[in-house]
Amino acid sequence: MKPSKSTIIIVAVLFFVNVAWGQGKVTIKGNLLNNRFNTVQLLSIINNDPTVFMEAAVDPDGNFVLSGTIPQTNLYRLSFSDKEQMLCSLQPNDNITLTLDADNLSKIIAVSGSKSVELTKKLSDIHQSRKTILDSINQIYQENREQIHFNQINKAFVQFQRSNKEIDDYVIHAFSDAKMLTHTVDQYADNGKVEKGKEDSLLFASNNLMKSFVNDYQKFKSYIINIRPTYNFPPSLDAKYADYNQYIAQYMDVLDERHELLINNIDSIYTQISDLVEKRNMLLASGKTDTKKSRNEYIASLLHIVNTSKDKLLKTQGEYLVKAQASENLSKEIIGGTQARISAIMEQYRAIFDQENQKINTTIINLINENKDDLAVMMFIDILPAEQNMELHKSVVEALYAKYPGNAIVEGKYKQMTSPAASTGIGAMAPELAFENPDGKIMKLSDLRGKYVLIDFWASWCGPCRRENPHVVQLYGKYKDRGFEVYSVSLDRTKDAWIKAIEADRLTWPNHVSDLKYWSSEGAKKYGVSSIPATFLIDKEGRIIAKNLRGADLANALEQVLGK
Repeated sequence: MKPSKSTIIIVAVLFFVNVAWGQGKVTIKGNLLNNRFNTVQLLSIINNDPTVFMEAAVDPDGNFVLSGTIPQTNLYRLSFSDKEQMLCSLQPNDNITLTLDADNLSKIIAVSGSKSVELTKKLSDIHQSRKTILDSINQIYQENREQIHFNQINKAFVQFQRSNKEIDDYVIHAFSDAKMLTHTVDQYADNGKVEKGKEDSLLFASNNLMKSFVNDYQKFKSYIINIRPTYNFPPSLDAKYADYNQYIAQYMDVLDERHELLINNIDSIYTQISDLVEKRNMLLASGKTDTKKSRNEYIASLLHIVNTSKDKLLKTQGEYLVKAQASENLSKEIIGGTQARISAIMEQYRAIFDQENQKINTTIINLINENKDDLAVMMFIDILPAEQNMELHKSVVEALYAKYPGNAIVEGKYKQMTSPAASTGIGAMAPELAFENPDGKIMKLSDLRGKYVLIDFWASWCGPCRRENPHVVQLYGKYKDRGFEVYSVSLDRTKDAWIKAIEADRLTWPNHVSDLKYWSSEGAKKYGVSSIPATFLIDKEGRIIAKNLRGADLANALEQVLGK
């Protein structure tokens, strides 16, 4: 008996379903370069799923053959160890020849026999080319003559400036020691004589201050001998850096001026005080500090040094602080200028990378669009952030869901993508809102297209909302004539409370809507709002560019898009 036409059609359909969805044999003939593995398994992409679909030995030359059945077209992983795996999209009846590198399983060396794995190789190669381009650009940057020059100058100058700042601290402390010494002598001496019985107290207090002065100023003396001569920045060979070289020369001049100021005015005082401290040490060593003669001579020397140097110390300190501040200001300009030049050079190379990176992204987007119903694209779609590529993400997920509605991975992604939270994520087109205003007129969000709009979910009973309202009122007044609008969605229960709050808070914008359903608000459901205040800032095309902005954050966001 011949089979009927309907029987033939049913068999054909069942065959098609079996090939597309049902069990089917898969063969993978593989070779591993730089092999160090002994076995390979085909596992589910879900890590805690213990199912082993196939297993094979890997010979010393890296050859292996996996052969068996898979339940359906899906994402799988070739596992060579617990942590070293390769993801792939397989479908029944695939007969694949594959070459991998054991040292980099994410790179497919060669493949044939599977459209999906071949697509994986293309996308992977394109994506990994970013690193090659970045390494190349970075190498050129590292060899850039200008950045080398300014980085070397910056490193040397910062170190030099740090040394100068440290010496400033010691010198300023030395001036403080000298001031305290003068104050101490003035306390114990009157008209050049020390009050009787206070000699020991004066000697003890003054000696400690003189030692501190000597130690602090000695740091400057050491710096002048050991550090300052090593820093003489040569002018750049390029005439275009003349202004920069002038700043450095000016800094060195001011530095030398303040050093000369100390050498000409303080060195002699330092020498006298240092000699007096040494004399005191010698008297202590010889045991003569208690003799009246030696004590009187010592005190007389101390009074002479203080009385003859205090005016000079005070004047020099004032001049030094002015010059120290001048050199500090110049050093900030030099360091800031150097870093700005380095940043500008880096920005040039970053722009080159960004341009190349955009080309790579465009190529990946085109490949994904051409193969959006291939499960392999699931491994690459997240390379492109959803915030900037929301429409692409949606189209891919919808195409895969239409082809593989029962696939757990696709289904999970679809649910996530179609949830209110995802549909109102940054980068998404703001869903339409259309509700009645207090006069019963339908106000549509889409009618505000062409303006920046703050969608504000609030209610009269919401304390934080009411406290935020004055700030929104202020910003609306500032930006309403520059293309800014507010679309307020109230979660109120009664019209009376809603209208009274609008009037009390002086919410003068015309776009007030509510369905008066409280937490059952259709607008809140559509936007996934579970707490208020909740805000969404959308651009002129109706795309969400920011969420939950309040206070200064909202002001800053509006300033960025609409100006100060």
